[in-house]
Amino acid sequence: MNRLNRLFGIQIVSIVAALFGEVLASEPLVTAAVAVFALAVVAAFAQMTGELLIGLTRIRIPDTATDRRR
Repeated sequence: MNRLNRLFGIQIVSIVAALFGEVLASEPLVTAAVAVFALAVVAAFAQMTGELLIGLTRIRIPDTATDRRR
């Protein structure tokens, strides 16, 4: 969860940096902030997908076939 928190923090900082870039009329700052935001969003989705897939492989489904035979 710490990785996701860091990624969300990076997203917030990049949004604030883009806003400051707009106020200062600094196009390179806005471009860099938008690029960092996009990368952080992609990384967050990749992290969440990986955690979901790992969680799904750890689920143990009880074998009910032996209970039905009795």
